[in-house]
Amino acid sequence: MKDQLRRKLREEIELSEAIVAMGADVVPRFRVLTPDGEYQILVQMKEDDQADRLARLKLVAGYMAWKLASGFVVSGETIEPAGIFSFAISAETVEGVFTTIEHDADGQLVIGEPQHLTHEQCDPVFALMMPGPRAEIDAETMARLKELFGAGGEMEARPVH
Repeated sequence: MKDQLRRKLREEIELSEAIVAMGADVVPRFRVLTPDGEYQILVQMKEDDQADRLARLKLVAGYMAWKLASGFVVSGETIEPAGIFSFAISAETVEGVFTTIEHDADGQLVIGEPQHLTHEQCDPVFALMMPGPRAEIDAETMARLKELFGAGGEMEARPVH
């Protein structure tokens, strides 16, 4: 599992680098590993709205509990310092990668060298999202999760091929 997550961690940071190189912002995304396959979830968040961020992350955590996720990789972009990150998280491991992004004097994009992050350097909010072995979901929450993450939902979980 650890090697599989590390490979996915590399793939996700490379995807973020490609997105930034095209001049686009990295929308926070989750690559969730489940018994029935891998899924990608894009999570639009309101800037500077911590309550909205935590509510959306709680919903993604609910999706992972529902789907019996064994691990996930979360990726996004930071403003200060300017960069991109990916964290790989499972019951056994938490590790990450951070890469700076800046513009040189000519305005050209400069993507820094990837820096490996230890468990202590990863955002603890993400580590806490990993579902435990006995996660329970009530019927109302399950209906909401199916609506949000199902086909056409606001945070549709799409299979990774």
